Amino acid sequence: MRHLFLVNPAAGKKDRTREYQARIATACKDLNYEILVSRQPGDLTSWSRQAAASGEALRIYCLLYTSDAADDTPC
Repeated sequence: MRHLFLVNPAAGKKDRTREYQARIATACKDLNYEILVSRQPGDLTSWSRQAAASGEALRIYCLLYTSDAADDTPC
């Protein structure tokens, strides 16, 4: 199973992309995972639709940084 992490660095007060990339890499080192970082509106929607349409077994995680309360690392 593939794990797809979708990151929106524009959401929230602070861009935590590098922090989350490091935490995901540590927590998911033995898993098949990919991290995609949006650059423009619509990226996350497009990527999630493409992934869902692929028929591949996967889990999708969206990291939006809407607050500092989101401190739990997925996986």
